[in-house]
Amino acid sequence: MRDNSLSAQYRHLRPRLGEKKAVVAVAHSVLVIVSQVLAKQEPYQDLGPDYFRRQDKEQQARRFVRQLENLGYHVELASPEEVTA
Repeated sequence: MRDNSLSAQYRHLRPRLGEKKAVVAVAHSVLVIVSQVLAKQEPYQDLGPDYFRRQDKEQQARRFVRQLENLGYHVELASPEEVTA
């Protein structure tokens, strides 16, 4: 399947780790998911195909704020909705 968090995880890891290690990392995630489903007796809820992209944006914002603060700037973040309102 292409539209789920596991395929997104693979696409996220493959450039840094290589194909084989990315496959092993996704396989590990599948094992963790299976163990959690069995332990909790609840159905699996997929995180969505954009999970890592959403995570990357938050991480990117933190990194940019830290870089600006290291340059001596004071940074306050506002969501795009707050800026246009």
